[in-house]
Amino acid sequence: MGEVHNQPDMARVSIGVVTQESTAVEALDKNTEAVEKLMAALKAHKIADKDIQTSNFSISPQYDYDRSNQPQPPRLTGYRVMNQVRIAVRKIADLGAVLDKVVTAGANQINQVTFEIDEAESLRDTARQMAIRDARRKAALYAKEAQLRLGPVLTVVEAGGTVPVQPFGIAMAQEARAVPIAPGELTIRQEVRVTFAIEP
Repeated sequence: MGEVHNQPDMARVSIGVVTQESTAVEALDKNTEAVEKLMAALKAHKIADKDIQTSNFSISPQYDYDRSNQPQPPRLTGYRVMNQVRIAVRKIADLGAVLDKVVTAGANQINQVTFEIDEAESLRDTARQMAIRDARRKAALYAKEAQLRLGPVLTVVEAGGTVPVQPFGIAMAQEARAVPIAPGELTIRQEVRVTFAIEP
């Protein structure tokens, strides 16, 4: 197994606007206005179109359920509209400012904040090299202790290599404030199964 440790260089965030009004049209209009402001804030922060994707949109009626001793049919109280987008912030240093801007623009949902490594393939290749060296070292040790000689590699099977995603929670506040961000460090882990020939 090979492991490479590196700081994340990008973040993905789910940002949403939830509105509720007495009619579906009112709720939708209010939501649309807020989402337009949200999109403008993202564009102002140079978030590219390719890094903004709608992840959830719904309109749902809201009911009041009578829990008295004489139950009545549920009463319609209004409509709830939810519009969520998933964005990629490709500069970690900008994340706090982006979150400040979207809250100011009207976002009232921020969740699923994750940190990633954008260009991870070269780091994964390093982990692969380390995994092969580790497999050869261990196989040579076992062969030596068994009084055998390690032969050529017969098969190499890659398994379990992933770029991890580090979740990060954010509590919403009534007013936008500077959001402290601590991306920490991620580990790219690569496992390989190597079969060696054994010679007497």
